[in-house]
Amino acid sequence: MRIRWILPLALAGCAAWALADGGGAATPAHAQETKAERAPQPPAAPAPDADPQALQADGWEAHPLTFAPATREPFPFHTPLAGTWADLAPGSPLPIGDGVATGSEKNYLSLDLDGDGKPETVLRSIEEVVTVKTRSRGAPLTVAVRVRSREAGDQARQYSWQRNTAMVGKIGKSRVALIDDNGNGAFNETGVDALAVGSRFGSPLGGLACVDGALLRLRVEANGQRLWTKAYDGPTGTIDAVSGLKAKGKLEWLVLTSGAGVFLDVAGTKAAAVPPGKYTIAMGQLGAGKMTAQIRNGTMPALDVVAGATTRPAWGMPVRFDFTYAVVNGRVELKWSDVRLVGAGKEEYHTFTPETITPKVEVREAKTGKDLRKGTMCLS
Repeated sequence: MRIRWILPLALAGCAAWALADGGGAATPAHAQETKAERAPQPPAAPAPDADPQALQADGWEAHPLTFAPATREPFPFHTPLAGTWADLAPGSPLPIGDGVATGSEKNYLSLDLDGDGKPETVLRSIEEVVTVKTRSRGAPLTVAVRVRSREAGDQARQYSWQRNTAMVGKIGKSRVALIDDNGNGAFNETGVDALAVGSRFGSPLGGLACVDGALLRLRVEANGQRLWTKAYDGPTGTIDAVSGLKAKGKLEWLVLTSGAGVFLDVAGTKAAAVPPGKYTIAMGQLGAGKMTAQIRNGTMPALDVVAGATTRPAWGMPVRFDFTYAVVNGRVELKWSDVRLVGAGKEEYHTFTPETITPKVEVREAKTGKDLRKGTMCLS
């Protein structure tokens, strides 16, 4: 049996895929995706802030950051934990910094917005953004949070919240934004918090950053009010992830990791300097107009970067479907959760916008080519 797909979608940056054949199997052809691939890594304990005078003496440069709450528009940065909501029970502290007092008044949530320990501000809207003053490790901290409520029948109204704050500034010519991505009040958690450099995409925070074409060492103060950089003086190789990509859309975001707290966005250049090592895709995004597709490593072999040399992967188009199916009582059962879209480099594409897309599916007899079934599948 052979299954053919017709997909009218600007996926992987291609203006339109006319046809994409995929080989299926009646038994799983790939291992089930591990939880670690989807779930964010647990936060590392924030490192204590170093003495500023000692950093300056060692050649580090300070870059002040200022508080920038997104109070009216949706949060302007795309980050690994974007859209994550956490439950909030009235009476339990909001877990930001040293904690923000909450309470309940006539089944509505109340918050302490001015840091005096009294939850005097009542939130009655279904969703709203508020600015909260609190403290973190004894130092003043101001953040913006988005709070959402929902009815729960005869039970008390239920609440959830998410962070809505960035600390912004400049390194050289590039505008940077530091995001406390898990909303706990600490901005320096490796692999958990995020840094956007010259774009709206925030990559997981690591010990290095690519800024204005230069590779810099990076340190971040826990309260987010200052970060420090120092020129990276170790050996480097080059990754060119742009030239070998076959796609008509734009590579908007591509974060590579070699482990050990190294996360580098290499989407904006054909010559990204990185330390030697083996790199895999942590996350990424391709865009064509309003259509986007997220990227993950899949089974793509690690990119081996050698000092003084350029690594140029071949990836993108053509894209194939990798899927499994079952025959139950003479019927072919095919679920979208068992379908994977795999690029030329064995990378995978997922989480598409617009959210609902309906590719046509044709099922044919492998030997004769006889049509067995035609239909559509909802991709959402």
